Amino acid sequence: MKHILLILVGLLFISGCELPQFSKGEFHTAPEAYNRCYTGNNQDGYEITDSICVFDCEEEGIDLTEGSPSNTAIYINQKENVEIKNCEISGWNYGIYLLESHQITISNNNITNSLLGIYSRLSSNNEILYNNLANNSEKGILLSISYDNEISHNSLTNNDYIGIRLFFSDRNIIKGNAINDGFYGISIRHGSSNIISENTITNSEISGIELWDTILNRILMNILIGNQAGFELLESNNNIISNNIACDDNTYSVNCYSDNNVNEGNGNYFSRRLIDGCSDSWPILGEHYSHCG
Repeated sequence: MKHILLILVGLLFISGCELPQFSKGEFHTAPEAYNRCYTGNNQDGYEITDSICVFDCEEEGIDLTEGSPSNTAIYINQKENVEIKNCEISGWNYGIYLLESHQITISNNNITNSLLGIYSRLSSNNEILYNNLANNSEKGILLSISYDNEISHNSLTNNDYIGIRLFFSDRNIIKGNAINDGFYGISIRHGSSNIISENTITNSEISGIELWDTILNRILMNILIGNQAGFELLESNNNIISNNIACDDNTYSVNCYSDNNVNEGNGNYFSRRLIDGCSDSWPILGEHYSHCG
């Protein structure tokens, strides 16, 4: 048998055929399997049925712009190595819902006028990149009990309640997103060891970044302009808040609702004074922050 295999390989090269070369990180599925990795329709939504799947709405001619407000447009349950891209999604309950799924890439989708744009629950090691999420009535992106994910370079506009929320979720990266309007730009509740960096957050009705019962998060190099408050902290300790710009806020640059916020940071630029609740965290003007302008 070994000799037969060697002869077959030799014949491939003699005949001019080459073995396929796969690049690291790319998805490669057999053409006959490609169309069998999902089931559903444009009215009721689609479910991904197999791991190692590319779901490309543009390529497949799938239109999800007339959704059902009680259904999910794209549902992924206990799958791995799936790519969701180039989808127009509007009018659903959930735009894209991940449940116990890993190594999923969600990119270049336009998700609007739904209850919740992208919902990840019990899912890890996923990427949410270069999507547009607008006018969703609750949240743009929600991670619940989800770990080691990256949310970057997305545009989130006028998602009524929150642009991005992490809920009981740790070790995630939120980087380079543009978030405008809504009650909160980014909210972390009950989370640790997340990195929130290089985001631009404007015109939030309550605060640009909220930390509630959090620990060991790093909030770095964000720009917060025109929010009711730049940062809000509640029962949050040992976070690092450094090199951020929070200017033109309507009330406070940092708003603390409890006296036990012991956090570190430096190099920030803030426009307004801090309330008494922040005195333990930010005691010295010039050491932790400077005035804008």
